[in-house]
Amino acid sequence: MLKSFQNFLVVLFMCLLSSNTSAFCKKGIPVFNEKDLQKAVKEKKITELIINNIIKISKDMTIPHNFTLCFSEQGNFNIYGNLKILGFVNAPTKRHIFKIKKGSITGRNTQIIYPGWFGATGDGKKNDTNAFFRAGEFLSESVDINGKTTGGGTLFIPYGIYKVGKQKILKCTKKREICDFPTPEKILWISNTKNKVIIEGIRDKHGKYPVLKLKRSMMAGVFGFRKMGEKGFFDIPVIPYRGFIVLAGAKKVKIKNIKLDGRLDTMRLGKPLKDGFQIDTNGISSYATEILEIENLQAVNNLTDGIRIGNHREKIKFLMYGIKNMIEWKSRADYLYD
Repeated sequence: MLKSFQNFLVVLFMCLLSSNTSAFCKKGIPVFNEKDLQKAVKEKKITELIINNIIKISKDMTIPHNFTLCFSEQGNFNIYGNLKILGFVNAPTKRHIFKIKKGSITGRNTQIIYPGWFGATGDGKKNDTNAFFRAGEFLSESVDINGKTTGGGTLFIPYGIYKVGKQKILKCTKKREICDFPTPEKILWISNTKNKVIIEGIRDKHGKYPVLKLKRSMMAGVFGFRKMGEKGFFDIPVIPYRGFIVLAGAKKVKIKNIKLDGRLDTMRLGKPLKDGFQIDTNGISSYATEILEIENLQAVNNLTDGIRIGNHREKIKFLMYGIKNMIEWKSRADYLYD
């Protein structure tokens, strides 16, 4: 009798957890820890798994292609191992479900993802650079059904103001090294993908695009820096960012419904470069991209260009670009050129 009552309580508890899960996660079973997750994957009896709490992924793990992970409002993975998700993920669009501590995460090349899954808030206050970088990694390193890395997938960006941009200050430890030099951190980079990548903003009810907006006081231009073991200051160019979106060796990319604001008027500007050189800082920088489609893009206040296309033409047999409804202004800052 006691055992039956205990079983009843377990079933009731699981039902209560399931009822607190998003609408698309009502047929699966809850998993509570890494051991439960490994067991469910091994047994393959039920392929929809509900994540209602924090689960630490300490070991390398692969979620098979016929599985779906459903994250509730409270569920997330703290990832210390290497997690490969060949199946699919369902979760609220602005929930931080993948907290990557030491390991890595890769997924299917047909997966739809959101920057919120990697920690982006879109509130205009928190810096979302790392979240977009992780999302770009996911798309670049995504795999096919057999686990082979091919790249591809869709990044939907819900409406919001996403503050991005970081310059990491490098300390000097060896002779002649530059001291306290600011180097730009990558934002959204897509590299060497064989399948189509889509980066698409979701407009609000008034039709406004989501905005990737550079943080204030980024350094750009030529500044004087010390070198370890040497006297005086040396003029060295500083780059605030290569591009909000950088495409490097992507086969086919579509970018739609996004505003990229370089906030030129808030930058800390140094001296101009000499001899015709320039600070290469763009809204979108594309290198060796075979097919690039752009629709409804606003690339404004960037130091160099709204879009820069710099392909290695000798390596590509076919190049195609389609641009529809692009707005660009206040780019090409004259005072950064000599």
